[in-house]
Amino acid sequence: MKKLPILVAFGAGYVLGAKAGRERYEQIQRQSSKVWNSGPVQQGVQEAETVAKQAASAAGEKVVDAATTAGSKVAAKVKGDDAPADPVAEPGPTPDAVHGDPLDDAAKKKPAKKAAKKAPAKKSS
Repeated sequence: MKKLPILVAFGAGYVLGAKAGRERYEQIQRQSSKVWNSGPVQQGVQEAETVAKQAASAAGEKVVDAATTAGSKVAAKVKGDDAPADPVAEPGPTPDAVHGDPLDDAAKKKPAKKAAKKAPAKKSS
């Protein structure tokens, strides 16, 4: 029976708190609505929107430029147009000349000799 007073107190507190809580909630809501709709706050909101739109536009342009450049490079690689942009400049060594052709190198190498494993000699006692 000791739980009954605790439950009654909890119930009364909940009912009274809910009534006061709703009134206070509505009061806070009205005040925040007045502040949000005030001229200085709305001016700040419009400035923030303008700055955000400009930043998004600039970022979008950079993305388009980067994608266009990457697409051009990929298309040139696929087509095999790896020629330098300056026709007067001498072309550098090809990757095969610098690092060698792995398939060609494998064909030139002789198979490695495998060392024969010898069984350890048994000691006579």
